[in-house]
Amino acid sequence: MPVDTDAYYDGDDLVPVPKKRKFANSKIVLGFGILLLAFTGLTFAANLSFNSGRVEFGQGIYQIKSCDQWVGITLVPSQAKYSGLSRVLNVKISGLDALRCRGSNFKVQLYPSGASPAAMKIYTDASGDVDRVLLSISSDNTKTRANAVSFIDGYGQLVPTTTLSDGSGYADDDYQFLTYAPGNGVYTVAFYLPLATMNTVNSLTVQSASQ
Repeated sequence: MPVDTDAYYDGDDLVPVPKKRKFANSKIVLGFGILLLAFTGLTFAANLSFNSGRVEFGQGIYQIKSCDQWVGITLVPSQAKYSGLSRVLNVKISGLDALRCRGSNFKVQLYPSGASPAAMKIYTDASGDVDRVLLSISSDNTKTRANAVSFIDGYGQLVPTTTLSDGSGYADDDYQFLTYAPGNGVYTVAFYLPLATMNTVNSLTVQSASQ
């Protein structure tokens, strides 16, 4: 059955970071850029707002209180081939221990600046333009970190991950592809048809809920 991605998650308010602030290194990003908002029950969310023009640096970690860990989110740009602009080519998630977070889903959305902005379209698939990245962590205890995390497409259908011979994980539906790198434990979701222009991304919202 498709996941009802609209009803399944609670929303939260975007918290802007002053545009003129410059981050000299990752220690300052981690010290200043953590914006946390915990919801009651089993749904938790965090907002990360970016300094304009420095989105490619990665910006931020958030706490998943349902499984008590910190996760880093990095946006990686494409080449500047879209009328001279870059788009969000992939999203990297580091520090996610899939074995501790079994039975959870995570949704990532991007927002521009402005009052009450709508979520940006991130990629295109067969369902149309999609405004979120949605990862599902299996509750199956037999799965490893390589194949426990899969993604959910624009129709709400699960695209399962396969473990490869080198211990990595891979899932692909010709619109998104998800990889797991065993060397550094990073999950990467990449887009064949990216839509979100990097320099218009102002904030990033990450939400989690039990399945």
